[in-house]
Amino acid sequence: MDDAELKELLKSVKGGDERSFEELAARYRPMLTSVAASFDATAKENGIYGIFQDLYQELTLSLFRAAKSFDTEQNKVTFGCYAKRCAGNCAVSVLRRHRSQKRREEKIKSRLKKEQKSSSFFSESTDSDRASVLSKLGEIFSPYEYDVISRYLDGMSVADIARDTGRSAKSVSNAVFRCKAKVRELYGRE
Repeated sequence: MDDAELKELLKSVKGGDERSFEELAARYRPMLTSVAASFDATAKENGIYGIFQDLYQELTLSLFRAAKSFDTEQNKVTFGCYAKRCAGNCAVSVLRRHRSQKRREEKIKSRLKKEQKSSSFFSESTDSDRASVLSKLGEIFSPYEYDVISRYLDGMSVADIARDTGRSAKSVSNAVFRCKAKVRELYGRE
């Protein structure tokens, strides 16, 4: 595809022609795949796995944004160079987002492990005591909080509870925190 054909294709994309974008995406698929593979490898080195598809989708969107914003009247930068720069910047942002998410998850896991080790309120009680306490607490907990704390006390991890309830680990962690605060308030424990 020569420069004039590419400019016409980009103008069609700017005009909202989906087929033109599909053609453009097919033309730049090798570049998108290469950038995604490179950043996926970097992610794996940082302990982040399975983000290739997410990267590729984000890069495809960055190609679309690049096509929409590229100035076809200028002659200083080729579209291919511009698209590759946009894709690289996008990949960096995706990788940063995943790193940040991983750090947050690790902090939550660490905090919960510390809380589980230091929480002696329920660990010292017998099963019948626990059932009695839980039935009383069912009156002050929301149904979601009651479900979460019951599973938590049965030894399930926050990640397992999140998976079973379809909620995020953060939501489950917050529910556990609220439940513990309500128990402390109800029983006057610090």
